[in-house]
Amino acid sequence: MKTNDIYCGDALDLLETMDNNPNLIIMSPPDIAETSYSLPEYKNFLKKVYGLAVSKLSKNGVIASITTDRKMKGKIYTKHVDIINFTDLNLFNYKIWAKSLKTNLYILNYCHMLFFRNKKCTNNKVKEYYPDVWLIELDKLPWYPSKDSFPSELIERIILNFTNPGDLVLDPFIGSGKTANMCIKNDREFLGFDLDPKMIELTKKHLNIS
Repeated sequence: MKTNDIYCGDALDLLETMDNNPNLIIMSPPDIAETSYSLPEYKNFLKKVYGLAVSKLSKNGVIASITTDRKMKGKIYTKHVDIINFTDLNLFNYKIWAKSLKTNLYILNYCHMLFFRNKKCTNNKVKEYYPDVWLIELDKLPWYPSKDSFPSELIERIILNFTNPGDLVLDPFIGSGKTANMCIKNDREFLGFDLDPKMIELTKKHLNIS
């Protein structure tokens, strides 16, 4: 699969057929509310997509999982616990991104950032050590009409800390293309997947990807 491009299709299908082995995979699958899955179906989807990501990761690579748990019918679905159980690698780092310090009775205002690797993988390319809780304001993109999940600074920290220039970064749910933009800025190769051809066209236009 040609790098430095965004492909249209289901992440499960594209992950299965790709012949690349990324050095970093940034995983931010859609929330259950953004799908038509029942909870058991959604858990099966997570198991499949994280299993495929593990199978494609380079030997010395890292998977960065960025997800929010979900309030459902008076309970909290601890999605991050399932992801840990579904990912057959070593969980070696765990951070929280605080989206806001405001109280919200309906949604959780933080994300679990889980970092997985093989036993012999080395990382931490930068000398700076970040705190366990990241309070980073979301940089909204006025041209992107859909929900935009993560700040560019968060993505850039992850890319700089776990890759070298020239390494390949995969985002199977790339959305507005912030992962691609941070890769371009920092001399990394990238691959992105998305289901919506109109959003891909819009993102590629703003990233100047032909």
